[in-house]
Amino acid sequence: MNLISGKNISVLCLLLLTKAAYAQVNLQWQPVDSLAAVWLEEQKLPATFPDSQAVVQYLEGTIKQLRSQSRLTASVDSLIWADSTATAHLFLGPVLRIQRLENGNLPEPFLGKVRFRPRAFVGKPLRPEEILKLEEDLLEEAENSGFPFARIRLDSLAWEGEDLVAGLFWESGPAIEWAPLQIEGDARLAPSYLQQYLGFRPGTAYSRRKVLDSRNRLRELPFVRETKDPVVEFSGQTASLKLFLERKKASRLDFLIGVLPTSDASLQRRLLVTGTFNAEFQNAFGKGERIYASFEQLRPGTQELEVAFTYPYLLQLPFGIDLGFNQYKRDSTYNDVIFDAGLRYLLPGGNYLRVFWNRSSSSLISIDQSGSSPPASYPRPSTCRSTRWDWNTCGSAWIIASIRERVGASAPGPAPARRASAAIPSLRPCKTPRTPVLISEPSTIRSIRRPTSCG
Repeated sequence: MNLISGKNISVLCLLLLTKAAYAQVNLQWQPVDSLAAVWLEEQKLPATFPDSQAVVQYLEGTIKQLRSQSRLTASVDSLIWADSTATAHLFLGPVLRIQRLENGNLPEPFLGKVRFRPRAFVGKPLRPEEILKLEEDLLEEAENSGFPFARIRLDSLAWEGEDLVAGLFWESGPAIEWAPLQIEGDARLAPSYLQQYLGFRPGTAYSRRKVLDSRNRLRELPFVRETKDPVVEFSGQTASLKLFLERKKASRLDFLIGVLPTSDASLQRRLLVTGTFNAEFQNAFGKGERIYASFEQLRPGTQELEVAFTYPYLLQLPFGIDLGFNQYKRDSTYNDVIFDAGLRYLLPGGNYLRVFWNRSSSSLISIDQSGSSPPASYPRPSTCRSTRWDWNTCGSAWIIASIRERVGASAPGPAPARRASAAIPSLRPCKTPRTPVLISEPSTIRSIRRPTSCG
């Protein structure tokens, strides 16, 4: 039996033609309250839309915009369709204001950190996005203060005419503390070092911000690499951070040995062995330490030696030590020695405060008298010593005390002097190894440039 007759086909075709003819939809507005009538007269709203779906989307966007303007009761009460015309019945309602927004049971430190001031909301239009922003800031502060499961809500709502009175309340949930750090992978790192470096000390309050910052802090370490995103595991009232780390090569050992012919008659050997040696070991013992050594000999009797050692978080405390030694000996002419010892107070973000003691010694051993100056003008062999006590941060330093003394006299004249100074500001780069002292080759004593001056 044929269910679709010729007559039914004709009617269906007529309906399709009618719908195609009325593809465009006209929108008309009908105010429900007097405020809506005034608002419709002031606005120039579009009246034609390509289809019914576009009309619905436009009405939803209009209501959302009105509510963002503190007209929270705005709505389209009804939408009536007649052929190609849609009639929207609009209720606008008044602009609502906040009479009082009070603190219900939130801790005062939280409110201070998000800069919440109840007076800032008195008599202002009620904007939901501002209330939501305040709740999000409070939740973020709670997550970074040991309460990751806290809830914030508006309660005790009451209307006084067109004004709202409300209070901010919270449910803190359990207080969460950090458990010992977990490390998976072949990275050779002591958990105590990472706990100090990342700030995840057991027993301290949970902080979501530290979890997010941990990835950037780990990228700063030259000897480990992350293989997966970190995972936080909650158990009871503790949280444990699990890190997936693998070892990364950061230590180096370089040396170069050469043999050069020599024409110096004072040397019994005809061949001169020269060379350079550089070694740097990062995290050799799994404590984040750094050991550096460098030796260079490129000419007879001239050597340069530099040694540096840095050890962070001594005795699992936020203190570290660093030692440095540098010696430059120029055959039998002079000898420069610099010794540096520092104590660092380690801060988050890789910064630190440093108090250090520095002692420099420059000894003039002998004098090349091949120049044209008379012998009386040559300085006699002497030793200059300089001692300093300083503290510095990244980029700046203060010399707390500086004592310089000279043993022996550099030239005929007054007796040697001893100088002292205090509180002298100076600039010094941070987190870079000491630059080796470079001294040019002097032709006579008049062209010698030494790193330590007693003048």
